[in-house]
Amino acid sequence: MWKTSSSNETRAFTVILLSLFLFMEIQAYGIGRRMNFRPLQDSGILLNDVSALYQDSEGYVWIVTYSALVRYDGYQMKVYPSDKDSDGADGYLHRIMEGKNGTMLIGTERGLLKIDRRTGAMRKINDNVTEHLNVSAMAKDSLGRIWVGGDKGVFMGNASEDGFLKMDFRVADGKYVTDVVDLLIDDRGSLWITTWNSGLFRYDIEKGKLYSFSDSDIRHAYTLATDNEGNLWIGTWGHGLMRASLSSLYSGEPECKHYRHSSRTDSLLDDIIYTISFDSEKNMWVGNRSGLSILQYDGGHFSDTFINLSPQPEYGNLPYNEVNSVLKTKDDCMLVGMFGGGVCKAETPPDADETDNFVMRLESVRREYNTSSVTSFLSGDDDIWWMGISGHGFIKYASSDGSFTGYQDLPEFEGFLYTNNFDAMLLRRGTSEICFGSYDKGVWVYDTETGLTEIINSSTAPAMTNDCIKALAEDSDGNVWIGTREGVFVMSPDKSVRALSGKMRNGNISDLQKKISSISVSPVSGDIWIATSHEGIIRCPKDSSEAMEFYKSNSCQGTGSFNSICADSAGNVWAGSMWDGLFRWNKKDDRFEKVGRFVFLDGHGVTNIAEDPYGRIWVATNNSLVSFVESEDGSLNSISYIDIARNGAMDFFSHNTAVYVPEKDCMAFGCFSGIRFFPCRQQRNTTKSGSIDLSDIKIGNRSIVIDDNIVVNHNAPMLDIHFTLFDFHNPAGNVYRYRLSRQGRAALSDDWKIVNGNHNYALFQNLDPGKYVFEVYGTRSGETTDSIGTSIQIHVLGNPWLSWWAIMIYVFVFAGLFVTVILIIRSSYRFRRRIEMEQFEKHKAQEINQAKLQFFTNVSHEFLTPLSIILAGMESLEPKDLKEKNVYTIMSANAVRLMRLVQQVLEFRKAESGNLRLLVSHGNVARFIRHCVESFAPLVRKHCLKITFSSKPKDIDGWFDTDKIDKIAYNLISNAVKYTPDGGHISVEVSLCGDGILEIACSNDGKLMSKKTIEGLFRRFYEGEYRQFKTIGNGIGLSLVKSLVTLHKGTIEVVSNEQVKNRFIVHIPVAKENYSPEEIDESMDVDTRIPLAHSLTETIVKSDRTILFVDDNEDLTELFEGVMSRRFNVLTCNSAQKTLELLDKEHIDIVVSDVFMPDMDGLQLCSKIKETIEFSHIPVILLTAKTGDSYSIEGYRHGADGYLAKPCNYSVLSAMIHNLLDRKTSGGGREFKRKLVFDVKDVDYTSSDQKFLKQAVDIVNGNIADSEFKLPAFASAMAMSITVLTEKMKTLTGFSPMAFIINSRLTLAYRMITENKDHFRVSDIAYSVGFSDAKYFSKRFKAKFGLSPKELIDKSLNNNLPEDRTNDDTSDTASPSPARSN
Repeated sequence: MWKTSSSNETRAFTVILLSLFLFMEIQAYGIGRRMNFRPLQDSGILLNDVSALYQDSEGYVWIVTYSALVRYDGYQMKVYPSDKDSDGADGYLHRIMEGKNGTMLIGTERGLLKIDRRTGAMRKINDNVTEHLNVSAMAKDSLGRIWVGGDKGVFMGNASEDGFLKMDFRVADGKYVTDVVDLLIDDRGSLWITTWNSGLFRYDIEKGKLYSFSDSDIRHAYTLATDNEGNLWIGTWGHGLMRASLSSLYSGEPECKHYRHSSRTDSLLDDIIYTISFDSEKNMWVGNRSGLSILQYDGGHFSDTFINLSPQPEYGNLPYNEVNSVLKTKDDCMLVGMFGGGVCKAETPPDADETDNFVMRLESVRREYNTSSVTSFLSGDDDIWWMGISGHGFIKYASSDGSFTGYQDLPEFEGFLYTNNFDAMLLRRGTSEICFGSYDKGVWVYDTETGLTEIINSSTAPAMTNDCIKALAEDSDGNVWIGTREGVFVMSPDKSVRALSGKMRNGNISDLQKKISSISVSPVSGDIWIATSHEGIIRCPKDSSEAMEFYKSNSCQGTGSFNSICADSAGNVWAGSMWDGLFRWNKKDDRFEKVGRFVFLDGHGVTNIAEDPYGRIWVATNNSLVSFVESEDGSLNSISYIDIARNGAMDFFSHNTAVYVPEKDCMAFGCFSGIRFFPCRQQRNTTKSGSIDLSDIKIGNRSIVIDDNIVVNHNAPMLDIHFTLFDFHNPAGNVYRYRLSRQGRAALSDDWKIVNGNHNYALFQNLDPGKYVFEVYGTRSGETTDSIGTSIQIHVLGNPWLSWWAIMIYVFVFAGLFVTVILIIRSSYRFRRRIEMEQFEKHKAQEINQAKLQFFTNVSHEFLTPLSIILAGMESLEPKDLKEKNVYTIMSANAVRLMRLVQQVLEFRKAESGNLRLLVSHGNVARFIRHCVESFAPLVRKHCLKITFSSKPKDIDGWFDTDKIDKIAYNLISNAVKYTPDGGHISVEVSLCGDGILEIACSNDGKLMSKKTIEGLFRRFYEGEYRQFKTIGNGIGLSLVKSLVTLHKGTIEVVSNEQVKNRFIVHIPVAKENYSPEEIDESMDVDTRIPLAHSLTETIVKSDRTILFVDDNEDLTELFEGVMSRRFNVLTCNSAQKTLELLDKEHIDIVVSDVFMPDMDGLQLCSKIKETIEFSHIPVILLTAKTGDSYSIEGYRHGADGYLAKPCNYSVLSAMIHNLLDRKTSGGGREFKRKLVFDVKDVDYTSSDQKFLKQAVDIVNGNIADSEFKLPAFASAMAMSITVLTEKMKTLTGFSPMAFIINSRLTLAYRMITENKDHFRVSDIAYSVGFSDAKYFSKRFKAKFGLSPKELIDKSLNNNLPEDRTNDDTSDTASPSPARSN
């Protein structure tokens, strides 16, 4: 049984005293130590259902939830998945305990798991004892043995922790102790056991004896804890909290104190207790069903009342009620785990006294001014402080009681004008004077002993041109340096002021007329260092005779904007950039260089730099402070880092307010909340700082197992090392310095990089192969020691392809390749030379062939003109009898054959250049080929050959290109004639195969051809065996046949044997569907006759038209005149220029011109004629030796009316001339007569003719009423002679100019009568259209229209108009009669 106090009176008295005492304690605690709870969060990690919290020996905190296991290092959380369906995790997770050799044991509802912390591997312990144990408690004894409790009892682990032994714990009735809830091992080595229904047990491990406690309350024991006073605390399920001394429990007569929940607010919050823990001040934290109850420890005893913290909605309060785990970390941080509310870090602000020591909050100033932002300050005697307050000038503040007086209420400053800010203050050495730098009133000098004041500004010191003071500093001579918004001024000890002047080494003195941000005097050299806001840094030597130095952006690593500057006692100069960290003066190179070791300063502005008496440099940003000591070798040691904006606090350092306060041996900084003090030599206790550990190493974004020696592959993209100093209070405030040194090389002090807790990792890329040592040291926020560190070996493997053995292989391979390449090059060179020779020979052959072809082409062109003369001469012959006619026929056939040979050469040239075009027409192909064969009759008879033709069927209709078929048949038969001996036989057979394929077979019984001969038959310029047969050949005929057959979509083959002799077989499609629309001409049927030079039966009738023939060949012009003079009047000319002159003089009906002439070719002449309005109506025919559609198209584009190839058939030329002249006279004139006067544009004329006629019509219509407008006036208006006008008008309209005028007047009169219903007099109409005599008008009108004007007027009024009686055949002397226009 438990013992209790026997005196009720004593108990009541004690309760009263304790209540009064605890009430006072609670009030003090609630005011000065308000608890804040900050959740531990990590994106993507669910921490709601927390089962247990545990910290291992390395310092990691393990958070056990129902579904996952999380490791926390103060920065990051690493999750160990606990999927119930996986092989490792089996059931919900309940407890965790550190095992041996870096392992962690996890108790689940279905047994035990073991995790290797190094590898992260998880496996289940299968020992058949704990396999289905629902683990609820775990403990470790002094020998390192693990004790496990659960629903099946208590189990003890073996040495390897791979197997467990069930303990034979039985109660009085012999039943096993089961349903274990908690286990605890006390300092005496006993195991304490709580069960769900059987109460409390103690097991003496050494004696192996079990003791039970069966008190009615103790039977509900749930959780256990021991304190440093030798007490056992028992949390029950529904029966509150109990305390008993261990000594009484061991003696068997335990005495207890019972704490229960009651209606009092300071009683235990809930009687269901989940967990018990103690903080660093020995206060007991009791997690229960309703929240958290804290029992304070003070003066060697615990109070009887609780401070209760229950869930509240505001941020910072306890977020959830069921607190089932509380952990005090090794650095005394309290972590609170809730079942449903995650994990929170509990924080309490420092005591009130401690706060006063480090922050002067100026509460009285804030109440008065609504601000306590200090812009400058000085500490005086007797706790008197002079402070600049933002927006309120400056005050005199008494720190002893918090009272203050504004400067306007001080008698010494009575009458001074108001100014809102004082950004600088200076206590002059050796005097009692204080200098106050105002925002817009200059410098105020105050003598604290005499009380005298003086104002130094632009009004009292004319040399001082600006009154906005930003910086004050005093040099060793007692001069005060004043920095303003517009330059620097110097006040001497006698208060005289001068502007800074002197030589500037690399600038102008005008560069100083800028905003000055800070001034520092070097205690070593006495030089003055001046920082500007935008123009860099100026150094003013103590010796004024030396030139000043200007450090612009090019000597400050790109920046020229600085907030602060400090020259320290070691001769160094430190400068704080506005936005890019800390800079240091490199004396050797005379330039400022960035201190890149402070990584966390990159991209941040430095607001303050100062040195304390111990050589420590203090650097402040907006809300963080770092201090360090620079050793002689340049290394930075004893680094301290403090973040004043920790946990979201809104506080910022003011610019250039750092001051050493000797009374406190502190550095003081003005800030928004007042003045902050930081001890210069005080160090926090580092015994609880824990260790520093490498929490994660990633290679290429993949975590690896951390060993003492890390191996990195040569192609690893990145090495990422995370490190942590286990500080759960303020991990972001930790400072780390690290470096990666290569073994075998001396490490440099500059290799160190310094980062804060927000950057607790190091990244390395593209490391060279070799062995490295990574070192990292850590310092907790506010401490000045960095002795805590660790290191690791890193081996970056070399590229195996660059190792020595690989290089040797490369050498051998390269040597082999070199030899191989040499052999290949030699072989390639020989092969290339052979190819080049072959190509050279082939190229030479091609050049020879092209030369041959060009020669033949040129000669062919030269043949055309003489051939044209011959043909023209033959036309002039008139055979008188039959014999002469036969001779003429032979001559004509051979002339045609000669023309075909010339054209064949030109056709071959087209085939070579790819300009051949196919145009098929419909006709009887069998009859066409028969005529081709018959044309060879004279040649065959000459050689005594027999030639036969057969066709099956007799008539074969199809679509074929006559020109191409003619050349194919001609060359095949010609070739057969060459190689058939006299008396031999040639046969031509035509037949129609299936699917519309025409077969042409040409056979001869000459000498059989060899295979080699057959292979070369269709090669260009192939030299056959024609010399054996005493024939001639050019080597292009069969090659042309091959090209033409291919163009006609056919094939050709050669057979030479005894059965068929020599046989050429051609297959050509003749069905229409085998050809595209562009290749088909349906406008005409094929003429199967082969033309002679001209028809012998042609009847020649001479015309009175005049032809102008233009050619530079006199023979041809003479012959043309002789031939064509029987048909036309002929004029000749030998140049284009003379032609234009002749056209201007003579009446020419048509021009026939050669294309090639020396001064101007025929195309240009044609264009000139068509562009000249006087000649544009004259037709032009072009003659040329160039054949082909492209040449014809070019001629027509230049305006030609006809285009013929040389040598031409003069009968064809004559017919073309007649057609053109007839079309011009009968077509244009008659049509014009139909369309005159108002529809000229509808007549088919050339553009120049239309322009001419439109001008003529406009002129006549414009003078229609003028009876004096006659032929001379018309010619003058048209700007041409009467002769030219008459000729052109008659050619285009069929009218003479006067007839054209009269016709226009009569037509207008007709329209006036028929289109108006009013009654007109005939004389009025006559006068209005230009007739001066009404009778003459009536006569001409009736002659044209068949009615007199009066008769037409009467019919018009009666709507009985006559039919159109226009006479198109009116003679030129009569009035022309255009159609009536309605």
